Amino acid sequence: MRIDENGDVTVSTIADDIYSKNSTQRYQITLTEAEVSLLSRGAKRLSSMTLSNKSRLMQDSMRHHQDARV
Repeated sequence: MRIDENGDVTVSTIADDIYSKNSTQRYQITLTEAEVSLLSRGAKRLSSMTLSNKSRLMQDSMRHHQDARV
């Protein structure tokens, strides 16, 4: 993980490549300071939700992600 002078956070990881056997792939994502702040607020809100509400929110999020890939 790296934080630059603007407060942007870059996270890198190496994981198995799902397309090539015995191969790895490097994945990287950079979030702006504003995006990190939004995620933080969402995590605080999520921690105060009931289990059934969390489950419903996760299902909606997964559905939205699948729709976006089509």
